[in-house]
Amino acid sequence: QTWPGGTTLNIGEIHAGIAANVVPSRAIATLLFRLTSAPETVLARVERIVERHNVTVEVVTSNAPYDFLFDIEFAGSQKEHDAFEVTEVAYNTDAPYGHFYQHAVLFGAGSITSAHTADEHVAIDELNAMPQRVNTIISRLRQRDLYSTARASDEL
Repeated sequence: QTWPGGTTLNIGEIHAGIAANVVPSRAIATLLFRLTSAPETVLARVERIVERHNVTVEVVTSNAPYDFLFDIEFAGSQKEHDAFEVTEVAYNTDAPYGHFYQHAVLFGAGSITSAHTADEHVAIDELNAMPQRVNTIISRLRQRDLYSTARASDEL
């Protein structure tokens, strides 16, 4: 099955039966969708898939995709710019439940491509680089905010 946009499906748990040679009377699967579209769209599709089977769907929690701040401008060197790999991925975060001034920035050490995999890891040098990376992002956000404030007052 393909899902809308870049939505991904993880079948995280399957529980059934009491032994390999016994047909189970029931089975439970826990699914996690990492959404890039509205939760209602994905839920409607899941319900259409399972409607002809004796399956109950229970939504434990859901939230729509979150619009993070992607366009921080880097006026520094190419090396500095390259240090911040910016990409859009399907995953879940608590950010939609926060109340932010404008937008949230979500970043960290390591690669999103290995997050939540058997090979998940973060190199020590990446952890050591984090304080400087945080300072750079704060600096860029402050510059952006000052630019936006000055531009808004010029337009008045």
